[in-house]
Amino acid sequence: MLKFSNTVVFSISLRIFFSILLLVAIIPQAAGSTVTTLTPSGIFPVTSSLISISFTSPPLPYGTLTSYTKQATDHIKTDENGNTWLSRNGKRTGAIVGLRQENLFRFSGTSFTLPTPTIFDKAGSYTISSEEDQTYRQPVPVENIGRKSLPTDSVWDSTGLQVQVEHTIYLKLAAPLQAGATYHLTLPPELDNAPITFTYQPELQISKAIHVNQIGFRPDAPAKQAFLSLWAGSLGPIDFAPDTSFSLIEETSGKKVYSATIVQKKSLSDQNEDAFNRNYNGTNIYLLNFSSFTIPGTYHIFVDGVGRSPAFKINSRIWRNPLYLALRSFYHQRSGIALTPPYATLQRPRSLHPDDGQEVMTSDARLMDTGNGFIEGLDNFSELKRQATSTPLKNGWGGYHDAGDWDRRIQHLLVTRNLLDLYTLFPEFFSTMSLNIPESTNTLPDTLDEALWPLDFFCRLQEADGSVRGGIEATGHPYFGEPSWLERHQLLAYRPGIWSTYLFAATAAQAARTLSQSTPERAEDYRRRAILAMQKAEELLAQDPHQPFQVNDARNLAAIELFKLTNDPVWHQIFLETTVLTQPGTPLFRDEQHDQAEAAWSYLQAANEHTNSEIRANCRSAILSSADSLVAAQEKAGFSWLKDPSRPPFAGAFTIPFTRDVIRAWILTGNPRYSAAVELSMQSVLGANALNLSYTTGLGSTPVRHPCYPDARISGQEAPAGITVLGPLDLSFIRGNKDKLLHSYGSFCYPDIRQWPVVETFLDLFWFPLMTEFSIETMAKQVYTWGFLAAYPTREITPAAYTTP
Repeated sequence: MLKFSNTVVFSISLRIFFSILLLVAIIPQAAGSTVTTLTPSGIFPVTSSLISISFTSPPLPYGTLTSYTKQATDHIKTDENGNTWLSRNGKRTGAIVGLRQENLFRFSGTSFTLPTPTIFDKAGSYTISSEEDQTYRQPVPVENIGRKSLPTDSVWDSTGLQVQVEHTIYLKLAAPLQAGATYHLTLPPELDNAPITFTYQPELQISKAIHVNQIGFRPDAPAKQAFLSLWAGSLGPIDFAPDTSFSLIEETSGKKVYSATIVQKKSLSDQNEDAFNRNYNGTNIYLLNFSSFTIPGTYHIFVDGVGRSPAFKINSRIWRNPLYLALRSFYHQRSGIALTPPYATLQRPRSLHPDDGQEVMTSDARLMDTGNGFIEGLDNFSELKRQATSTPLKNGWGGYHDAGDWDRRIQHLLVTRNLLDLYTLFPEFFSTMSLNIPESTNTLPDTLDEALWPLDFFCRLQEADGSVRGGIEATGHPYFGEPSWLERHQLLAYRPGIWSTYLFAATAAQAARTLSQSTPERAEDYRRRAILAMQKAEELLAQDPHQPFQVNDARNLAAIELFKLTNDPVWHQIFLETTVLTQPGTPLFRDEQHDQAEAAWSYLQAANEHTNSEIRANCRSAILSSADSLVAAQEKAGFSWLKDPSRPPFAGAFTIPFTRDVIRAWILTGNPRYSAAVELSMQSVLGANALNLSYTTGLGSTPVRHPCYPDARISGQEAPAGITVLGPLDLSFIRGNKDKLLHSYGSFCYPDIRQWPVVETFLDLFWFPLMTEFSIETMAKQVYTWGFLAAYPTREITPAAYTTP
């Protein structure tokens, strides 16, 4: 769940964030005796007189999950947070995990000391010489030096925090290098490295200053672009000549197929990237626009005097693989089943199933009355535990795990609604998409099977009177080293509540309508459940009509979905009574007052003759107004990310584009301005950003490597592809107890991480969930965007279908 306003409430990553803070206190920072070596990478040009070189410490071995057999020298101690630590022969060995305490997460036992990073900082320690360049015939010291240092991986081990570090050194040269000449770079003697010999060939050398979408572009994409910029750590912003030319190069032949001149996109002095009057880039940004080029193939960008980009494709099917991976990632979040071949890339035993001893008990706390619902500032577990009962819940399995813990909440039904909407918009496209899931052999399209997985979980949480529980939650954050299938916290089911019941009614009604032709028996079951839930929610409302605005929004959505399902005018009347869109100019969303975007869109999809023309006009106008505001804000953003201008810069602001209303504006109008905005927003996610990172696992040439995905890290496997992490954040917006974790990792950062430009402030660390976590809701939003980009070229738009009669 994410809320934002001038007072920030952030609860996606904080679930795990505070549990990690406990580890900082429990395990001291490591101080090993062996000084590790740092391996230099190749030379990367920035300009002809500025080059960079990176030094990286060795990869870290991870702990391993094994069975546990008690030995005579074992000493077991449970700390105040419930973690069970094993010491063997007087040495801390790992953590005992699992319901039966039969497993051991064993530390790797690695211990080393990193070299003092200040050895990099003396410009006089670097000299350049060349037999081919007269200027450098004798060794010449570099004029100036900059450095950016950061941790790139970490483990908590028996001796404390161990990190892998990367130091990127920027060397300002006394004179420009000559293309084709060979040079020798002498390094500081403390590194004990031989001089590095390199040939300056910018047309062949990848430059960190060129930022491009690493998967590519459709030939007919209305926006094809890359960026040129660099913030060089302690050396500060680097600028480029405004008349610099760039070329598009065919990868195999080396042929130049397009050329143009860079154009400044965003000045460092321009402080209006959003409503906070900020510039998040720390340097000037230049645009490399090649939108008019349409020939399919594999290409790279070359910027004169700078270098080249990674290769990318121009291909009409370029968005299909991101969509496929994103849809497949939901399967890997399924709870209550084993993940096995041939369906799963990440394998694990069955998780959180009552038959395996992980019994679910009930609580008398409603989800909406907890910190995971509407109560700002309340922790995740206290109210749920305070009202726990001794009554077991039968058949409480299924749904999706969240990212770093195992909650399954009613908010996850956004997956169902988004996938059903995509299928309704593009039925032919999604009917033929195979996802290699266990249901692939049945008659339903795989996209619908995946959409129904979380809905069926909440069907199991529906009571006989129609009310629906808000989900299932553990009583605490996962213990250290404990994966989902060994979870030993008590699992508790929220009490049925009015909000969760309305949301279920809306989703089940949408499913019933979507499946009415293909699987009528299943559709009838969803129909029955939706009507029963709606009737029960109305009964609860009559008993207590004073409800938070979120309940009215859920009722509004449920009413229009029930009306579209049944054609019963009673539900239409409730929609009209609960909609805020009674006057022109009312926005879809107003912080802490209403959010009726889903209902407005659903109303426009209802048959014209059965709806109110004025309300339809207001819904349409509100969606277009929201889209126009978002596109206008995108035009001010240096890297063309797409976020609500008032959304604080964290929690996916730069990596989970707010495309929903822009997509719907395109459906309503067919205006290519909207589809271009959506494409641009995802290009910045996939490498066209300051760090040249793809923030989605498994996509691009440099994807994130360490998402906060405990089942993968603990079991020694790669996280599934297709997951987009939360990404960079503005540390000034994070409230509360953050200093311990930031100090632990910030001590490896240079300059001070609090001084970095916001778009640079990302650490690809499993143990830093504020940046590397994700949620089922962020996955649902992202797949909606991938789905649109992959499918919309196949659809002929008929805007008249969404206008007033």
